[in-house]
Amino acid sequence: SMKVVASQSESNFRNKLELLEAEQYGVTSRNDRAAAFHAYNTAIASAQKAKFIHEQGLACEKAGFYCKRMKDNEKSLMYFNQARECYEKWGSTVKVEFIQKEVSKLMLM
Repeated sequence: SMKVVASQSESNFRNKLELLEAEQYGVTSRNDRAAAFHAYNTAIASAQKAKFIHEQGLACEKAGFYCKRMKDNEKSLMYFNQARECYEKWGSTVKVEFIQKEVSKLMLM
């Protein structure tokens, strides 16, 4: 299982497991926003610690979409901006443009 792999190679897999757990919270625990935010922030911090900038960006992006679903546009913008910064550092113009479109949509709301 992913938990076993994460325990055997923490630097490579811990952040991936934490992002999966955050996404699970985002889908199943709509009433427990604090737990979901904690899970997303844990995944972001783990990816940053492992120096996986692209996976840090993905975790920020997923957190942004979670916040958007929860109608928390302020936090959504914060996470999307963090994702954009990660994707810029990673050099992915496609992801930067995608995130910028999401930011633009939120600004119109």
